Amino acid sequence: MPSVTPLLTLRDVRERLNVGMSTVYQLVESRRLRAAKVQGQWRVKAEDLEAYIESRMQALAVAPTKPRVVDADRALPKVARSWFS
Repeated sequence: MPSVTPLLTLRDVRERLNVGMSTVYQLVESRRLRAAKVQGQWRVKAEDLEAYIESRMQALAVAPTKPRVVDADRALPKVARSWFS
């Protein structure tokens, strides 16, 4: 007998990701999160949600951090620049 994969509603996904419904719809519509309509309602396989979460975690872990260079003349207001002169 084949195993049954749990299907999640978009509300389940929202709760798991702790984001708004519009964000969940954007993820589905942009195909960053795999989903299918079942009887007119979106469903996401639990394993697909876990794969999405894992891919985001990996992307954050390997994202290079770039030092931020700030031009003091542009970043500070004129009054504050006079303090450092």
